[in-house]
Amino acid sequence: MKSIIIILTFFISVIHGFSQSITTNFDLIFSKDYLRNDTLIIKTIYKECGEWGGHLELSKIFIKDSNFYFLYKKYSTNCDGIREYGVPNQKQEKTLEKKITENDKTAILNYIHQLKYSNKNQVIPSFYGIAYSILNSKKTIEILLNSEEIIDQNHYETLIYKIFTVSRALAVI
Repeated sequence: MKSIIIILTFFISVIHGFSQSITTNFDLIFSKDYLRNDTLIIKTIYKECGEWGGHLELSKIFIKDSNFYFLYKKYSTNCDGIREYGVPNQKQEKTLEKKITENDKTAILNYIHQLKYSNKNQVIPSFYGIAYSILNSKKTIEILLNSEEIIDQNHYETLIYKIFTVSRALAVI
């Protein structure tokens, strides 16, 4: 019985320490050491094709030439082209890239905190609503949310708007 209590205590302390390290990492995202060999991925899948999914919007935050960059790709999909048990084909529609400013960093961190807060209140099944995720390639950050709440959609669209319409972006298309 004592060994079970010791094992449980160990696992709880490891899990607690892991969740704390993930939480503090959000404030370190824009340190050059943090993203030196890593990429932060912001992914949104709309559900215009119902349970099969919909169009994808994918953003990557990375370091290039000692600066932080934001790469945004928007895809379109044709729901009529889905075969049985398939996923919609994605066709790249738009690509934008820009060097991240201090205001952009603030907008990104705000979005991460908003998504993290919304994720705590999630009660709907994972196949329902728009799928939002924030991940990094080292797998030390992972926030997943499926939501039909318009406020979550507004948070995401506000992020993209602030980054690409308030300042100039380089169109790569």
